[in-house]
Amino acid sequence: MDADSLDAKNLFARITSFTAEAGSDRVENLCTEVLAWCLLKSKGFRQSFLKCFGVVGMDGAEIHTQFPVEIPKAERGFCDLVVVPRNHRGIGLFVELKVWSNFRENQLSDYRRAAKKKMPSLEPRIVTVTPFADRPAGSDRHVTWSQIFEMLKRATKGDDVSELSEFADFLKLRGMSKPVVIDAIDARVVAQWRAVAAKVEQFNGLFALLAFDKRVKRIFGGELDKPKFEYDEGRGGRAWLGVYASKGVVWYYAGIGALQGGEAVMLVDVAVSGDRLAAIKRLGSLQKEFAQAKPYATEIDNWANRGRVEGEGRKTETHFVFAQRIDDKYNGHSKRIGEWFTDVVLRADEFVRTCLK
Repeated sequence: MDADSLDAKNLFARITSFTAEAGSDRVENLCTEVLAWCLLKSKGFRQSFLKCFGVVGMDGAEIHTQFPVEIPKAERGFCDLVVVPRNHRGIGLFVELKVWSNFRENQLSDYRRAAKKKMPSLEPRIVTVTPFADRPAGSDRHVTWSQIFEMLKRATKGDDVSELSEFADFLKLRGMSKPVVIDAIDARVVAQWRAVAAKVEQFNGLFALLAFDKRVKRIFGGELDKPKFEYDEGRGGRAWLGVYASKGVVWYYAGIGALQGGEAVMLVDVAVSGDRLAAIKRLGSLQKEFAQAKPYATEIDNWANRGRVEGEGRKTETHFVFAQRIDDKYNGHSKRIGEWFTDVVLRADEFVRTCLK
């Protein structure tokens, strides 16, 4: 993995970069082992995990991975994760985790029979974790990896276990922090979809053109050719189309936001490692664009007019956000929109360099 890769600072992304191979289950195995480690290390996370499967008051839990069970015809199988009371009485969780692979036919019912045979005094609860909301056949309870992600994030606020945060970041990097849900598609949705796709294609062309400015190209590189479209259901249904780049300790974003109130806003965000709020005094000509981000603070992830500091210790970052509503001056004027992005990105890049001095 390259040192300037977006994944480079994440322990688990580094591990899988050389262990995960196409068609293998190594990421799945790693997720299982790290999940078990988090359950062992964090009481808060363990309680949340058990509760989501309907188990409360389990003290002194035993936690096993690759737990051997006898499967008819196969002689022996392995349940990914088992969480049981130490006295082997009451409810025990037999957890099968999937990242992408499918369940074997009768896999969960086989586990149920094998669990009852191996631990007759235990009430086995066969549960599943996958990226999808659909509950697999034979599963008593089901959660998504996105729910695990939310539990990890909550647990990091109460437990001094930094690896919980790292695991949560890993799930986010692998696209497992959000539920995979596709609602029914009807004619109205298809019509909206086509209209949005046409607009996205227009902005794709605009971002590609920005690469003709060598200074902008130096910042975003090949990312200008592949803007990302994002939708945040949990924040009022905001939608974003933009490009990301990371250069050492500086992180950049430039994009268009479709906000809940029906407005569209252009946004440039630069982030620098550490607490750099004192640099606001040196914003200079960017004060106007900086102030214009304030009305959108709630929808733009609570960015305040004075900047934003995230994280703690080595992971602290300071974000500076610059915005411009797409008003009559810009609406329908692609050249003006492109010029705004070029101008603000370059001035923001120059400003952020002062933060590093």
